[in-house]
Amino acid sequence: MSEYPAPNPGKRLEISLENETWKRWPIRTPVIGPDSNLPEILQERTKGLRQADDLLIVAESVVAISQGRAYRMDDIQPTRMASLLSRFVRKVPWGIGLGKPQTMQLAIEECGLFRILCAALAGGMGKAVGVGGLFYRLAGPQARLIDGPCANTLPPYNEYATLGPRAPQAAAKALSQALGVCLAIVDANDLGTHCIGAYPKRHLAWKTSRLAESLTQDNPGGQSREQTPVILGRMSS
Repeated sequence: MSEYPAPNPGKRLEISLENETWKRWPIRTPVIGPDSNLPEILQERTKGLRQADDLLIVAESVVAISQGRAYRMDDIQPTRMASLLSRFVRKVPWGIGLGKPQTMQLAIEECGLFRILCAALAGGMGKAVGVGGLFYRLAGPQARLIDGPCANTLPPYNEYATLGPRAPQAAAKALSQALGVCLAIVDANDLGTHCIGAYPKRHLAWKTSRLAESLTQDNPGGQSREQTPVILGRMSS
């Protein structure tokens, strides 16, 4: 790849951040699977494009999938407890979250039944007094990252539930060192973005995680089937 790609439909190439202009190029990849060599794919897809001061931003979903952390919904056997608890989880606007028995089962296996039960109890008590969101806060970041398939999800993952990446900070460091650029892993959607791993901690004059969130605040990678889970960010000269 040697030509910089155009922005996704409805997205901007440039964004202004604190009197600086940054460009965000969406990088198309093959469909990532559990056997994919993610460093090799990122190396090949950004060859001839990336520069030393770039920030490479990678969607948390493809990192998780490459780690084998995506499961067919039909292969997940929810317990009675998972089915019960899923009924009481507030439906989140960014996806299915833990509102399905299968995704709740993944949360129980990932975070432990005791923690999920405590989070559910606190969440219910919070709702009673008008305080929302306690369940996801107490269940922890890995519970928040679990999601199920939506109609616009890229196949075959429109039939899968996915955990968050394993050790995202370590994954960011390994990818950064393999590619020789600053790298961040983000959980982004059309409602917002959150950096879950970044290496090194600072990029130019920015804290890397803050820069990654600022560059992806409008989700330039898209929310449907764009197949561009990587954003190459660069400050314009």
